This record gives sequence, structure tokens and C-alpha cells, in this order.
Amino acid sequence: MLKFFFAIILSVFFLTGFANDIFIYVSPHGKGSGSLQSPTTLEKAIARLSDLRKTNPKGTITIFLNDGEYILSHPIEITTQSGGTKDLKIIFKAAAGAHPVVRWPKDYTNRR
Repeated sequence: MLKFFFAIILSVFFLTGFANDIFIYVSPHGKGSGSLQSPTTLEKAIARLSDLRKTNPKGTITIFLNDGEYILSHPIEITTQSGGTKDLKIIFKAAAGAHPVVRWPKDYTNRR
């Protein structure tokens, strides 16, 4: 009985501890929903952050960048509405084995 109770406690801990983690997969020419099998674009993933932050105020949102060159139309802008908080981490990370490169037009270089 004690083993059963301990197993339930561990299950609840792990399920609630990681329930708020969100994974979004992107690729340079993504046209999908952001799943592993159907990646979206980096711009679309960033655009979703504000809404995801509202519905998931705790946990981690990880954006996995697949291999390739991401040529953005404008620099990435993370605002206070779309950025992380003390309870919500937002992580940009290369997918396993990937070597993504992010670039934007030269006319945006060194602008502030």
C-alpha cells in the first residue's frame, strides 16, 4: 500500500511539474503548427508568445530551431508582453544535432 501511495505522489509531482512546459518547433520554411512533425516559422513562433504567456503563466516555453538559415524580414523583438517572467522561462534552442543560423537584412544591422 505504501509503494502504491508513493507511486501516486510521484506521478502527480511529475505530471504537474512539467504540465506547463510547451515546445514549439521551427524551421526556415515552416508552414505547420509548430509541432515536431509540422514546424512553423521562427516569426510565427515569436508572435505566439504573448498569447501563450497569458494562458501558461508558469513553466517553460522552448522554441527549438531546426537546421538551416533563418533570414528574417526584421530583427527579433521580445517585449515585456511576450518575454519571460520569474515563473515562465522562454528558451530558444537548437534542435538536437541542428546548427541554425539566424540573419536579418544588412540595413537593420546596428540600428537602435
